[in-house]
Amino acid sequence: MNVKSKRPIFIAVTVFIIVFIGAYFFQSNNNGNSEEARGVSGTVQPNQNNTEGIGKGGESKVEKNQSQKRQEFNPTSKKAEKRVKLVTLESNLEVVSITNGTVQLRFTSKNIAQTDLTLTYSTSQKYEYELLNKADGTITRYSDGKSFLQVIKEETIAPNEVLSHEVRLSNLSIGDYSFSMWLTFAGGIQTKKTIDFKIE
Repeated sequence: MNVKSKRPIFIAVTVFIIVFIGAYFFQSNNNGNSEEARGVSGTVQPNQNNTEGIGKGGESKVEKNQSQKRQEFNPTSKKAEKRVKLVTLESNLEVVSITNGTVQLRFTSKNIAQTDLTLTYSTSQKYEYELLNKADGTITRYSDGKSFLQVIKEETIAPNEVLSHEVRLSNLSIGDYSFSMWLTFAGGIQTKKTIDFKIE
């Protein structure tokens, strides 16, 4: 075989080698891209896991908990209403007599419930009152200048039992007055009553 007959065989072998090497590098390049794609998708996975706390409408569990806490501490919510203990006392305030600048008043509170009612006082003071002189705006309080024992005391009121307190105000000048009175147990402000009277 001469040199001219060997040349086509040499060219064919060379082309085959080039094609084989090219195919090898092409396959390696594709495998590398696939691994990178898997690596990128792997970094997204933690973010997808973080969305487990997202509920319908895009609201997170944290936001729901905060919303529940706001509702719980909202004074108008049902949960807050359950915490407010309404006192089953029916109170009344009346002027008994007015004589020569002296006024006698009576404050009563009746337990209208069918069960006993326990009142808790934080001091020895049982009631408070305010006397407003409408002429000059002066306010006089029962507790002014007084000291009370700092002691916790409970008082139980039976059904239909009535608590009664009388107050005597002396040396009042001529004019119009407004008198308010209430019991001082925890929540006792609910028993507050006000009455107006006139000294002539």
